[in-house]
Amino acid sequence: DSTTGEISGTPIDDWTSIINFLNPKNDHYISAFRALKNPDIHSAVMQLSGDLATATLTANGPRAQGILDNPSATANARTFWVTMFAQMILGGESFAYRWRNANGIDARWEYLRPSQVQVYELSDGSGLTYNLSFDEPDIDMMENVPQSDMIHLRYFSMNAMTGFSPLYSLVKTLDIKKQSDVLTLKALAQSVTANSVLQEPAQVDDNYAMARSKTLMKQL
Repeated sequence: DSTTGEISGTPIDDWTSIINFLNPKNDHYISAFRALKNPDIHSAVMQLSGDLATATLTANGPRAQGILDNPSATANARTFWVTMFAQMILGGESFAYRWRNANGIDARWEYLRPSQVQVYELSDGSGLTYNLSFDEPDIDMMENVPQSDMIHLRYFSMNAMTGFSPLYSLVKTLDIKKQSDVLTLKALAQSVTANSVLQEPAQVDDNYAMARSKTLMKQL
């Protein structure tokens, strides 16, 4: 039973936990939410995930093709794949659980946040197993979920099993941009706006205006 029993393997080290342990100040990790506050990163992730989601995924059989075309019960196909690809780009990996019907055929796939998934390596090294938690209160935690019941996309890996977030490379870049933004805001706050007064020209003397008018008439 995939929902009960003890883990028959060892937990795979989470790279974020390792970095946090070596550096408690957490100077070498950028969360996805912090990264997405940067408009350039947000635009790049949305562009890449959107382009990937527009790709046509094909399968050999009609049933498999059906689940690829309509994987989720709560979102359309494009939204599901954009979410999967965006998470893969930001975190290096993304997950979905394959809900099956009584005949073992895929009924729907459910996207899972990385915080909902614990990945273990089987003791004999033959594969992976997963512990899953769900947002739905009626669904209990699942343990020892086999690899065949999971969709596990990996963009980049350091151990060929779990993903490694490319956001680690952005630490210095975002720090520099943050300091630049601070300097810009200070400069704007301390800038001086010169006051100017618009003055109307003095009223022209009536006698002068009449004399000028007579001169112009003589020249016609």
